[in-house]
Amino acid sequence: MFRFTLTSNKDKWSNNHQPICNRKVSIHTFSILGPLSLSSAVKETKVGSASIISVVCKECDKEKTVVTSGQHQYGKRGPRPYDINTRIALGAIDNGIGYTHVNGFLSTLNVPTINKTAYKNREREVGKAIEEVATNSCQMVLEDEIYQAENNGTIRGDDGLMPLSVSYDMQWLKRGRANNSLTGHGAIMTVLQLQKFEKK
Repeated sequence: MFRFTLTSNKDKWSNNHQPICNRKVSIHTFSILGPLSLSSAVKETKVGSASIISVVCKECDKEKTVVTSGQHQYGKRGPRPYDINTRIALGAIDNGIGYTHVNGFLSTLNVPTINKTAYKNREREVGKAIEEVATNSCQMVLEDEIYQAENNGTIRGDDGLMPLSVSYDMQWLKRGRANNSLTGHGAIMTVLQLQKFEKK
């Protein structure tokens, strides 16, 4: 990731550090006359933490567009989301923080913040992907446990299901003194897995 500082003689923008996730950002957009100079920027449109910058080329005097983040397809139609906004949502979920904490962190870094609508849209996008990966992972582990149980001589029941002995534990995050957080997680380990850990 690269970073540059936007400056303007007319003081159109604040001196924010803009993260760049697009490695093609320094290449002349429409011709091969030469690289663009960000000091010739005339306009900036922010989309979350991504920016679309209009730069006047010193070689051809035409206005070119530079995008600071790549984009990806989400859904069958509609505008493509910017990678950096999706990564922000993924990082927030991975670290157990929310919209307010994310913008507080970005503000401390002097990086453009992301609005609530954009954040929630990207949070829903990332959430679906995480759920899909978690479901596939659980299914793979379950199939492996059934395979191991069959190899150990375990017989299926009359209902065709494989009896597996498991140990389960769960907890929830405590927020303040009320302990009323809605975020929690649980873990299940089969007896075979516990035996593997005991041998180690």
